[in-house]
Amino acid sequence: MARKYKKIDPEIRKAFYKALFENSTHPVVILNPLGKIIEINAAVTRVAGYTRKDMIGKHFSKIGLLTKDSLKTALKNFVLEIRGKGVEPYDLEVITKNKNIIITRITPSPVRIGKKLEAIIAHFEIVTEQRMAEKALKQSEEKYRSLT
Repeated sequence: MARKYKKIDPEIRKAFYKALFENSTHPVVILNPLGKIIEINAAVTRVAGYTRKDMIGKHFSKIGLLTKDSLKTALKNFVLEIRGKGVEPYDLEVITKNKNIIITRITPSPVRIGKKLEAIIAHFEIVTEQRMAEKALKQSEEKYRSLT
């Protein structure tokens, strides 16, 4: 026998998504189709040090948030995303407000109503330690190969 599920009230659904966004341990940034930041969650401030005042209403390329190479990558992928091409997750180097560099894996998610792009949700996973471990392992393997 098939289960019948009760429809969730739209207000409750909205509260679910708000809680998911606000309580995520990963930084989440929401951009409008022009690249301006329209919302950030608390993890952005906790991880990178940037406040809502630092970011809301500003184009993501104008904040000084990304290294030069990462900015090029982000701009290229942003254009692909707004053109509807879809982008796989990719790494970016983020410059924190106190000038440290952290490596993040960004997963962009377009928000469309019909065919119209309303926003892009950028979900950031911090992968600095993982990338450093991968680099150390690669160097170790290269050193081992040079000895044999």
